[in-house]
Amino acid sequence: MKRKSFKLTNLLLAVSIGATMLSCTNDSIENSHEMRTTETASGLANKIGKFRSDEEKRISSEFKSFATGSTSNNVEKNAIFYHDLKLKSVYKERETFKFTSLQNLADEINFLVLFDKEKAENLFQKYSNYLRKSIYTVEPTLDYETAITTDINELSTIKSDNSTGKYIGVVSVKEGVLLSNGVYNITWHVGVEKHKDDIGLTFYRNFTQLGSNAYVNGQWVFVS
Repeated sequence: MKRKSFKLTNLLLAVSIGATMLSCTNDSIENSHEMRTTETASGLANKIGKFRSDEEKRISSEFKSFATGSTSNNVEKNAIFYHDLKLKSVYKERETFKFTSLQNLADEINFLVLFDKEKAENLFQKYSNYLRKSIYTVEPTLDYETAITTDINELSTIKSDNSTGKYIGVVSVKEGVLLSNGVYNITWHVGVEKHKDDIGLTFYRNFTQLGSNAYVNGQWVFVS
């Protein structure tokens, strides 16, 4: 009887140890997967960051050559040329990395508005849970590194800042023009944004912003 009891105790102990080892193994696998996922996202962010930096240098060089070689200081032509370069770069990024990131989408809206304002507005409305409008531009509610690596087709799996701090809008702003010739201006903006948290409490955030904008086709558009 004692021998059977001893065997049963050993069996229960073995099962308990086995379950503990399996649990530890599963935890280790999950932690390893999470680390690989984080490393992958970080690596992708670095690759996209370098791509964007290289593109910005190329665009700046091409735009400078265009503006310098222009026979007249035509703001509309300069703005159209610049927006066209930026928009082509947006689509080049998608083709290179085989997905459309949230930041890429925001960039498209910002530079598409000059050519197709209705389409730009429709894109903003479609993804408005993850985008917000500042004075002149549209920007993601996610942090930059997350925004450049998050596929818009996977947004439902990402917790947006709107979930913890819903952006309501700008409630007050002071602004002024640093430089203007009537069709091109550099402006400054200082203001307060209104947000709402999960339990419905309202809070505010201050912001400052400089803008470089051109008046083209009856609207002020972001230049840089």
